[in-house]
Amino acid sequence: MYSFGAGVPQDDAEAFTWFRRAGEGGHAEAQAVLGFLHAYGVGIEEDAFQAYFWFSLAATRANPVAEANRDKIARSLSAARRAEADRLVAERRRQAKALSRGPTPAPAATPPAAFRVQLGAFLTAENAPAVWRRLRVAQPDLLGGLRQRVQRADRGERVFHLLQVGPLADTEAAKALCAALTARGVDCLVVKP
Repeated sequence: MYSFGAGVPQDDAEAFTWFRRAGEGGHAEAQAVLGFLHAYGVGIEEDAFQAYFWFSLAATRANPVAEANRDKIARSLSAARRAEADRLVAERRRQAKALSRGPTPAPAATPPAAFRVQLGAFLTAENAPAVWRRLRVAQPDLLGGLRQRVQRADRGERVFHLLQVGPLADTEAAKALCAALTARGVDCLVVKP
């Protein structure tokens, strides 16, 4: 209803919130819609990685439209990013299967903290987003599916603003991204959770 303004004011961000709830709950059509919303930046920032993830999740339910869109958007992601998304889809499916069997006696595990890659340290906080925008445009295949975080770091009398991007699932994914960026002349370092 929020997508089309049917009985409520049209609101893409609110529509995204409700599609996200349904998609997280396992609704295959909502998962496919989330793929579109992320692919075209409707109600949320455009994000090829998330689009690929949601299309892939919907495609596991034999959704031919989601399969076609997954394959189309796959071309915009590196092999490493596609592999990471495929791993997350498999993990989500395992979790759903475990839940369908009923509760288990073990407590739910805390999700692992994500790794990040640091792309710079700045004395002025405003410089970090500007550098992020420039790098994201210059390296869309490597950075397009990532999000920035500016971390404040007090070092004695100086304060630095660290430009970090992620999330990345593990040290191998972070190292692979950093190696690819370094090969293109972009300095970086892996930040452990």
